[in-house]
Amino acid sequence: MDSNDQMTRRRTLATAAASVPLVVQAAACGGETNPGQSQSTLPPATIEYAYNSGTGPLAEARAAAVDKFMAAVPNIKVHPIPGAPEAQVLEKFKAAAAAGTPPDVVSLNANVYGDLVASKFIAPLDSLIQTRGKGFSRDAFYPEPLNAMAVGGKLYGVPRFVTTMLLFYNKDLFAKAGLAEPNENWTWEREFTTAAQRLSSVMAGEQGFAMGFSADVRNTLVFSWGGEFFDKAGKKCLLDQPKAIAALEFAHGLRYRQRFAPAQGQEGGASFNNGRIAMSVTGSFAYTGLSAVAFKPGVALMPKGPGGRRTSGNATGYSIAEGSKQKEAAWEFIKWLVGDRGQEHLAATETTTPATKKVYPPAGVPAEVTKVFFDALKYGLFFPALRGLSQIMAEINKELNLALNENSRSVRDSAMAAAAAANRLLAAQ
Repeated sequence: MDSNDQMTRRRTLATAAASVPLVVQAAACGGETNPGQSQSTLPPATIEYAYNSGTGPLAEARAAAVDKFMAAVPNIKVHPIPGAPEAQVLEKFKAAAAAGTPPDVVSLNANVYGDLVASKFIAPLDSLIQTRGKGFSRDAFYPEPLNAMAVGGKLYGVPRFVTTMLLFYNKDLFAKAGLAEPNENWTWEREFTTAAQRLSSVMAGEQGFAMGFSADVRNTLVFSWGGEFFDKAGKKCLLDQPKAIAALEFAHGLRYRQRFAPAQGQEGGASFNNGRIAMSVTGSFAYTGLSAVAFKPGVALMPKGPGGRRTSGNATGYSIAEGSKQKEAAWEFIKWLVGDRGQEHLAATETTTPATKKVYPPAGVPAEVTKVFFDALKYGLFFPALRGLSQIMAEINKELNLALNENSRSVRDSAMAAAAAANRLLAAQ
C-alpha cells in the first residue's frame, strides 16, 4: 500500500490526548523538540502550508494543528493549502514551484524527495538547523527516516510520521489452532512457517489463508534476509545479489509452494478484516480499522530473518520550498509540528508513529500495542531519496511481479531483470 492510500484510510480518533497516559522514553538529545524563544526574534510573517488534508474529521484535525501553532506563535500566520489525495498536493506544489510561487512549507512522502531536490524545488535545512536550531535536535529522531530525506549529505526534510511494517494477527484463529501468539523471538523460517502451516490446516475448506501477500511482505523479506534494494550511494540496484534472491525465493514459496498466501486472483474476497486471512503485514495506520472486526486482533514485531529483524519503512516529511521568501518562519513552523505540542496533537487525532525516540501514544491504542508501534521504528529501513525513484520502482515491480504475482518466470531471472532495468535508469541520470 502506498503512502497516499495509507493517509486517506486513516481514521481520526475522537479521544483527547489528555485521556491517555503518556509513556515517555528519553530522547537522545536529552531535551524537548519544541521551538524555544527563537521565534520571538523574527518579525511578523505569513507563510503558506500545503499538505494532504484527508477528509471529514481528519481534515478538521489537521487544520486544527495550524490553529494551535498560530495561538502559540502569534507573530507567524500560516495560510493552509489543503488538498487530497497526496498526488494532487505534489502536482500542485511542483507547478507552483516551477512558476516561482511555491507554498513555503509542504508535507510529502520521502519517496519524491530525490525528484524535488533535483528540480531545486525544496531547500536544504542544514543552515537553518545551525542558525535557528534551538529546540531541535537530529538526535531526537531515529536516523533511518532522516537519511531517507537526505541527498548529498544535506537534509531536505524532517519526518512527520513513519510507517514500518508490523505483523497483525487474528488471536481467535491462533487460539483455534492451538498456537502461541507471535513474540519477539519469532523467525520467518521457523516459528512463522510452523504457525502458517497449522493455520492453513485449520482454515482449510473455509476459503481462508494463513497470510496475505503484498509488496510490503516482499520488501520486508529482502531486508530480513540481509539484502538491499540499492547500495548506500544509491548508484546501483542490488536485487541480483544472493541474499536478495534468497529472500525473493522464500516470498515466492509462500504463495506457490507452501500456499500460505493466495495466488493473484485467488483471494475470493478474503481479507484480514473479515477473518479469512490470519496474518497481515501492514503499518500502524491499519489499527483503527479493526475496531469493528468480529475477532480479537493482535499486533507483533515482524519475524527475524537470516539478516536479523529488518523491515520495510515509509516516511512522510515536512520540507521548505527553495523559492520561499520566509524560510526562517517556515522553519519555526516545522519545529513546532515535530516538537512536543505538534506531536501530541498528532497522537490525539491520528494513529500514526512519529520518527522520534520519544513516545507519543496515539489516542485509543492500548499501551502494549503502542509499545509495538514504537519498538518497530528501530528496525525500519527506507529507500534512499533517488531521482526518478517512482519510475525505478515501477520497473522493479514489473519484473518481480512476473515471478511473485504471475508465476510465469523464475525468481532468479526476475531478480536479475529487475536489477538490470533499475541500473539502466540509474546510469542514465
